[in-house]
Amino acid sequence: MILFEKAQEFYNKSIEENGKGLDDIEEKMVSFQGLGEVYLMKNEYWKAIDYLNKALKMAQEIESFKSLEVSYDKLSKAYAGIGDYQKAYESHVLFKNWNDSLKSDQNVELLTQMSMQHEFDRQQQEQKYQQDQKDLEIAQKQKRDRLVRIFILSGLFVVSVFSIQMFRSFQRKKRDNILLEAQKAEIEKQKEEITDSIRYAKRIQTAILPSPQWAAEILPEHFILFRPRDIVSGDYYWMNKVGNKIIIVAADCTGHGVPGAFMSMLGVSFLNEIVNKNNNYQANLILNDLRSEVKRTLGQTGKEGEAKDGMDVALVVMDLETMQLQYAGAYNPLYLFRAGELIEIKADKMPIGIYVREKDSFTNNELELQKGDTFYIFSDGYSDQFGGPSGGKFKSKPFKELLGSIQDRSMKDQREILNTHIDDWRGAIDQVDDIIVLGIRI
Repeated sequence: MILFEKAQEFYNKSIEENGKGLDDIEEKMVSFQGLGEVYLMKNEYWKAIDYLNKALKMAQEIESFKSLEVSYDKLSKAYAGIGDYQKAYESHVLFKNWNDSLKSDQNVELLTQMSMQHEFDRQQQEQKYQQDQKDLEIAQKQKRDRLVRIFILSGLFVVSVFSIQMFRSFQRKKRDNILLEAQKAEIEKQKEEITDSIRYAKRIQTAILPSPQWAAEILPEHFILFRPRDIVSGDYYWMNKVGNKIIIVAADCTGHGVPGAFMSMLGVSFLNEIVNKNNNYQANLILNDLRSEVKRTLGQTGKEGEAKDGMDVALVVMDLETMQLQYAGAYNPLYLFRAGELIEIKADKMPIGIYVREKDSFTNNELELQKGDTFYIFSDGYSDQFGGPSGGKFKSKPFKELLGSIQDRSMKDQREILNTHIDDWRGAIDQVDDIIVLGIRI
């Protein structure tokens, strides 16, 4: 406790002595950070938050990225201390993002803002529409009451008075219709603006996914069939090459559209960190780490009422020099065709996220690759698509048969066949889920 008091005295004295020069601001920012950390260690969370926010503001002014990282880290712990887990989560996400590239940070932040703005605009428009309906109902009630009073009092003049009132009613309705048309135009304009924002989010999501050039550089002959259900996708794919090892992921996040895309951004960020910073190249260990990050970031502890968001993943680690392949899966299996025969490697029946019957670790499946092998990882979007004569699901068995029937075709042709076939299957039925299928030929 004496050390805490001496530290507080030192930091307060430093704040009083520093002026307004750049060096002085940096010193003062460090002092505010120090005071915030001291109060955090003393469990005086509100004081810690006050000083850390001051340090954060100064760090933003002088663009001190390291100080931003530190401030967000400490704020996450302070907000957790007062039970504000929403702000704790937001601060922690910002802390993690400063460890990644500036581009990745800007993408996550923009997508989060667009999601929040989209929800806010929707609620505001709904409230405005409901109020307009109430106003119209009140106006019509007043109008009916006035007609009744005039009918009773006017007696012999009922016909003429009624005609006048009907004319006035028509005029009011005409004005109301004009007003409603104007409101409808405003709603359509706002909808268009929101849609434009989500389309811009699609550009960001596309930018963070592996480019065709990068895939062509690190993979042998392959195809990627990626079809979001909405403008942005809850499915995503990811790949990286470290030494001789190529790591490939196909994932299906909870939800569609903006919520699903936000989860996909978290997945990409976590995979970058796990693989690039932890030097972790074993398939099941990568999934274990990914599950831990998702549970920790979303605050999943298994308590009643918690969000069960997560993702289903198929992950492959491939070494083309030793011809070794590792596979680990969370619900999503791997299909491998060798000499026309299908080898199916099943996934563990648990997701990346909280699960009541989860095992301590995902299974690491290892097998020898042979020249000419073709394998596929995918989400359930293709097999779950409704269509056909009865309007039912496509299902996994016909999907396997379709893949087996095109093994003599190039990977480019396989992609086109799969893409055309699912459109023919669904016919006039809308696409019901995001679709990702990755095929690789050794």
